[in-house]
Amino acid sequence: MNDFTDPLNALWLQQTTDDPNVYHIQQRAKWERRKQLLYTTIDILVLLPLALIALWFYPDMSLFETLFLIGIVSICAVYTGYILWLRVRVIAIQRQSVRDFVTLSISVLALKLRILSATKWSILTAPVIVIFFYVGIGVDRELPIFETVKLLGVALVATTAFCLPFWIWCKRRYARFLQEKRNFESLATQNR
Repeated sequence: MNDFTDPLNALWLQQTTDDPNVYHIQQRAKWERRKQLLYTTIDILVLLPLALIALWFYPDMSLFETLFLIGIVSICAVYTGYILWLRVRVIAIQRQSVRDFVTLSISVLALKLRILSATKWSILTAPVIVIFFYVGIGVDRELPIFETVKLLGVALVATTAFCLPFWIWCKRRYARFLQEKRNFESLATQNR
């Protein structure tokens, strides 16, 4: 058996390999930082419509609507804070040296997976929030059941149409990042 593996080892050792392109790695890291900063900006800007709705409609809102809006703004602020905290950690890790690229990539991908998990859960809660809101509006304004169901149906269709592309995007990115993380983890275990 050793006679068979020795020529294979010799052939394996004769193979040429390309050195890692450090410039390419640095450019990729810079692009990733820029994307995270863009995503961070979008996360913050998403809260602006809620604030504008609160300011615009506040004088005409009932107690239920006011409390609901305060609750939603509070939940969104906490969620955005959590996502921003994860994104800042991603940016901070990516600023470290390229020396330990595999370990850093595993950490960055793990944080990105957490961000995508949180995003997928927030997408799943949107229809529940819409149902709660329209049922609450129907009860608060004493609307007929038919009108409440009609409003709820339209809102659920619109919410689903808006959230479905984001859900698909998150699911695909999650699968891609999970595969990348597994690849880096297998590299890390091979090099131990």
